[in-house]
Amino acid sequence: MGSVKPFSVPAVDTLDGWSPLLPDGEYEASVIAAEDKETRQCPDCKYLQLVWRIEQGKFAGRRLVTRHNVKHSNPLVEATGLGQFRRYLEIIGQPNPQTEADLLGFPMLITVETEQVTYPNRYGETIEIEVNTVKKFAPLPSTLASPALQPEPAA
Repeated sequence: MGSVKPFSVPAVDTLDGWSPLLPDGEYEASVIAAEDKETRQCPDCKYLQLVWRIEQGKFAGRRLVTRHNVKHSNPLVEATGLGQFRRYLEIIGQPNPQTEADLLGFPMLITVETEQVTYPNRYGETIEIEVNTVKKFAPLPSTLASPALQPEPAA
């Protein structure tokens, strides 16, 4: 067996105030990955996982994940997930995407908030953590002039 070479770990203060959480606020972001997944708890349930990348500012390059239920045994959970996903499709102008690649690379404005989440870990203990959640997505102000994003005139 080889020997382990000594090494030193830099002090935490060298991270210059870095936090795993983004501050609450609005960010320009794009979806860089999309994947259909099955849930562990419900064998017939599916969700779409979107990986977002912050595109501008101090936090450029940071990533967030959203999950949108597209098939679920609870109709309210399914309706909520499908509603979120439909909003995303409206913004990107892709009402009928054929592949996950059709969902990628459209910059938009996302609203990020920090939430407390409680869940049981694999040892049966209850864990409480703070996580970032994407509460809303909207077109960038510069894209609001696009005809595809304009509301229909009232009759």
